Amino acid sequence: MSTGNQLTEALNDFRNAKRAIEETFGASGAPEIVSAVLSHRLPRSGTCSNGFEYSVHGIGYTVTLPDGGEVHLDGSRQGDCFTPYDLELYFETSSKFEEMDVEDIERECSLMTRKGVLHEIRTRVYLLA
Repeated sequence: MSTGNQLTEALNDFRNAKRAIEETFGASGAPEIVSAVLSHRLPRSGTCSNGFEYSVHGIGYTVTLPDGGEVHLDGSRQGDCFTPYDLELYFETSSKFEEMDVEDIERECSLMTRKGVLHEIRTRVYLLA
């Protein structure tokens, strides 16, 4: 599978993980999810309504998909964001992908930003379009 195809599929997994934890928490984004945990309305870790495991930490969360892939997203004013290192972790932990070098991931993220698939909100920090 090409680097671009792997990244496209991984980004779909990121969207699915984001949707799963937001539905579970009845929230729209990491800031609301973290707030629910800090106010003890919901547990810091557990299982999403669709069966994915989650853990809330710092300013974001990690959702572990059935293949072991760890999707890490942080909150920002613009929305839930990730870096190429978060994608690298996902490729390392997911059993359905080959590992990718962070330089290849950065290159593909830049290309996807130019295509409008991603939005770069800071240097190498991205939002899903």
